[in-house]
Amino acid sequence: MQTDFAFRWAEALPGRVVEVVCFASYAITINFDDKSLLQIEGGYELLGADGSVEIVTALPTIDSGLHRLAGSTVASATLDQTTPRLEIRFVDGAVLVVRRTSIAYESFRVIKGLEEQVF
Repeated sequence: MQTDFAFRWAEALPGRVVEVVCFASYAITINFDDKSLLQIEGGYELLGADGSVEIVTALPTIDSGLHRLAGSTVASATLDQTTPRLEIRFVDGAVLVVRRTSIAYESFRVIKGLEEQVF
């Protein structure tokens, strides 16, 4: 079941390292060292390790601090599928929150191999 995949994906994230953050016009893809991906297609919140706060309500965005996550290690990840909302906490104190920003459009997706869950 796809729902189970999304929970397994989030549960396996702690200890993973962000290898690459890729920017496209209407999507930001975060690649982890286990070859899994988080693709953000809506808004997000990034609370930086330095105390900075970045709130993006829609893509494309002209300025993003997500590139600072490259090389960061995941401390924990929680997925609430009722909202839906994904929160990823990093070892350095940074926090990334993605949530559904539109009922009509996809807001984010998690991918590993051939498995994918869209929110």
